[in-house]
Amino acid sequence: MGTEVEMHPDSFFYDQTLKVVARDRANGPMFVFTYLTANHFPWTVDYHADRTPDWKPPGNTPEIDEYLATRAIRNLD
Repeated sequence: MGTEVEMHPDSFFYDQTLKVVARDRANGPMFVFTYLTANHFPWTVDYHADRTPDWKPPGNTPEIDEYLATRAIRNLD
C-alpha cells in the first residue's frame, strides 16, 4: 500500500481502500478486502503512543494496558 511502516491505525487502511475503489471502479465489479488487525493484538510495546499523549496505564499487566491504549487510539479514528 505504499508504506514502509508495518502497522497503521484502521483509518489509514480505510483511506487506502477508498483510493483503490475511486481509481478502479470504472473497470467493473471488484472485491476489496480491507485487513484491519493492527489494533486488535495485545501489544507489549507502545503502539502509536504519540496519538494518545495523555494516556495513563490503569495498572493491569502490560499486555492488557497496551490493548486498552489501542482501543483509545481506535476511538480517535
